[in-house]
Amino acid sequence: MHESGMVALRAAVFCWGALWIAPLAAHPPRTESPLTVASIGYQLDHPGVRHVATVDGQMEASERLPPRLSTADARPVVEPPLTVDEALAAEGEVLVPPPDVSQPKLDAAATTEWLVEQAAVPPIPEQPMVGFELHRDAATWLVGNGDDFGFYSLEGVSTLNLGRLEGTFSGYAVHFVGGPIQTDMPPRLFELFVGYRAIGDLSARWGYDVTVSPGIYTDFEGHAHQGWRIRGLGLATYRWSAATTVVLGVACLDRENLDVLPVGGLVIQPNSFTRWELVFPEPRVSTTVHLGNQERPSRLYLRGQLGGGSWAIERDSDAADIATYQDLRAFVGISSEDEDGQSTFMEIGYVFDRRLEYRSGIGDMPFDDTIMFRSGVRY
Repeated sequence: MHESGMVALRAAVFCWGALWIAPLAAHPPRTESPLTVASIGYQLDHPGVRHVATVDGQMEASERLPPRLSTADARPVVEPPLTVDEALAAEGEVLVPPPDVSQPKLDAAATTEWLVEQAAVPPIPEQPMVGFELHRDAATWLVGNGDDFGFYSLEGVSTLNLGRLEGTFSGYAVHFVGGPIQTDMPPRLFELFVGYRAIGDLSARWGYDVTVSPGIYTDFEGHAHQGWRIRGLGLATYRWSAATTVVLGVACLDRENLDVLPVGGLVIQPNSFTRWELVFPEPRVSTTVHLGNQERPSRLYLRGQLGGGSWAIERDSDAADIATYQDLRAFVGISSEDEDGQSTFMEIGYVFDRRLEYRSGIGDMPFDDTIMFRSGVRY
């Protein structure tokens, strides 16, 4: 009995030990190791949950997956390594806000850049870039006399605004002709005209500039009706960037030798001080300068221009004819603005490629280069 009892006692102890050892064998105790390097995360297709395993591989992701998901549903997410403090504070789980799939994500940097560009886009200039210069009174002297062709001109344009960028205008010019004695040009030429101009935007980038101006250009000596002409300008503008605008269009000069002229180029304004109007046929470059103790800065500019025009005249033989004078001009100018927004300007330039032509072909002749002076007021 004693031996059999000892055997039974030993068997009971063995069974009791087996019950404790078996779970430990299936799941050996985990040795806690500090997180010193990084962690690997798994972003599940279950909004708001991320499971983390340590780099030593002791914790498997499947241990913390929701019961309805498996490790096959997990996909690795590449992200910067967690620090030790971040990993310990997360206690193995990092909550992630569920993604918003209702609206597409916007590139904040690109959106900000676009808004800045639109705010900095240079406005359409109040003065047309080609052909018509409104709100101006000026006097011009083109040096020439004797067998050289010259004239002294007075001109003015006034505008009735119908809106911020829309209005009608009327203007005049009187040219007192000096020479040439080899041909019978009348001593005075006149211009009277009216017009309508509108500029505006078709969209955030596209704009337009349209001018129509009928008028009479003659010496008023009996054949004035032949001096009726319609001038115009049509431009389309595209704002390529905050500093660059593309200009394309056509100018109707309605001259005997030049009826329509294409217009095109770039307007570049890198800052509020400098403006490059690289537009054919009248380019202009301007910059801001400070002169003396002026409270307001002045504007210094370099400009090119296609000068001249066509007029109905009466020859010495009483025959009706059309005289056309044309030249090319390059000049430098400076303008200063007062408190009321009115600016005075002075210009001096070089005039070349000068010629006078008649519709009859009688008396056509070229002229030598000369200089030009101009001063006036813009308002």
